[in-house]
Amino acid sequence: MNCRIASILMILCGAALTALPVDGAVSAPYTSPVIDGVIGPDWNADDHLLSDSSTDSPWGGNELLELWLTWDADNLYLGIEYTVSGNGLTVYIDAGSGGSVSFRAEDGWTGAWTRDVTSERDIELLMGGWDGGDLNVYRAGSESSTDISGDCLSASGGSYHSEVAVPWAQVFPGGIPFGAEISIAVLLVGGDGYFAADAMPDQPTVGDGEGPDVLENFETVVVDADSDGVPDFEGTYIGG
Repeated sequence: MNCRIASILMILCGAALTALPVDGAVSAPYTSPVIDGVIGPDWNADDHLLSDSSTDSPWGGNELLELWLTWDADNLYLGIEYTVSGNGLTVYIDAGSGGSVSFRAEDGWTGAWTRDVTSERDIELLMGGWDGGDLNVYRAGSESSTDISGDCLSASGGSYHSEVAVPWAQVFPGGIPFGAEISIAVLLVGGDGYFAADAMPDQPTVGDGEGPDVLENFETVVVDADSDGVPDFEGTYIGG
């Protein structure tokens, strides 16, 4: 075999490898941050998704600040910067496959993180951490939840940085749909049955001193822009 033919074969083989689906993907991932409770240089600037005002919460010492989001072939990654004092951090994700529209006991919710919160979208993934602790992760059904924290990685640091990695198999248990997208909202909430003080993105009813708080606004991110059933890799940016 001459050198020219060998070179062509090597190029073709390399192209075939980089086209493998998720289970065998060798393409460089978008970002794979270390889950250590520190949002640092292992997150790219383009992983930044949202900023929130540092003065819009009526509860002193409780503010949502920054939201980060990225992924690789295996996991969805979230990073949240905030301050908290005697309250909880909750994350609500619509992944388009059913779930709950209310987390109120009055509406029949018996799962984790019962709060005076409803949603205009079905929520399939629920996360919660108390007073700066690690986020637990749950699959949400219509009225109950299943703790999947053992399948995830979660860490929170002393500077109120919370990070979590959720396997794609838990985000989309039925497989990643073509053109997949996720929509996310974050709250700072009080104790069991209580309402929220701050939201990211902002919500019309949050901060008015009463419940229920309704999740109307979500930040939506397209995971599979080329509709091939595989999370997009290099060249796709989240924050712009």
